[in-house]
This record gives sequence, C-alpha cells and structure tokens, in this order.
Amino acid sequence: METPDPNQLPTEPQTELAPENAPATETVPLQEPIRRGTQLITSVDVRKPKAKDLRGLTLQAIQQGEVNTMIALIPRITIPPLLPHEVEDMDPADLLSLGGAISGFFYTAADKAMLAKVLGQIEQETPNS
Repeated sequence: METPDPNQLPTEPQTELAPENAPATETVPLQEPIRRGTQLITSVDVRKPKAKDLRGLTLQAIQQGEVNTMIALIPRITIPPLLPHEVEDMDPADLLSLGGAISGFFYTAADKAMLAKVLGQIEQETPNS
C-alpha cells in the first residue's frame, strides 16, 4: 500500500473554463486607429480587470474615468496591449469609450438589471418620431 506524501498537495482534475466562466471581454472599435509600425489597430479588446491589475489605483478614480488612472490601467487590460504613450496620444472619444467599457465591468448583476429597467422606462416614455 502506498503512503501519501504529506509534502505533496492534492491535485484537482483540470477542467476547461466554460464560456460563462471565461474572463469577460468587450471589443471597443477605435474612431482613430493606432498605428504601430506597419500594424493598424482599429479595435481593442478590453478584459475584465483582476485585483492585481488595479494595484496603485483607486476604484473611485476608475469609476470617475480619471484620465491618469485610465492611462495607467488601459495598458494592463487591453488586447493587444496598448503602450502607455499610445494611450496618452489617443483620441479623447476613444479614451472615453475604453473607460466606459471598463466601468461596465464594475456593475453587479443587480446594477445591470436596474439600469436596464430604467432605460426601458425611458424608451417607453420617449415619443416616436
């Protein structure tokens, strides 16, 4: 009979992440593409930040879309990874779009449901043109 090694951690079977458990990403098209050498970046995927991506930043500054905070955070969570100088030179509309995508990751399911309800009520109250 084999005695288990107390220094060895038990191993769990490896399972693939189901799509619903995969890291959340949002694709943001850029109004002003970024030129990197011969490559032209016309859209950027933003992935949901993890706690380690938020080091040195405040959640309040992220939610408020503080520019220096966005310049620090965007290179950490974009695919392809944007360089800090590319973010600094970015069109303000593109910076705002990326900030909006990032803010969306911080809403809970209840927040999203409430927002959808409010937007639905606004649409019902708006007269058709």
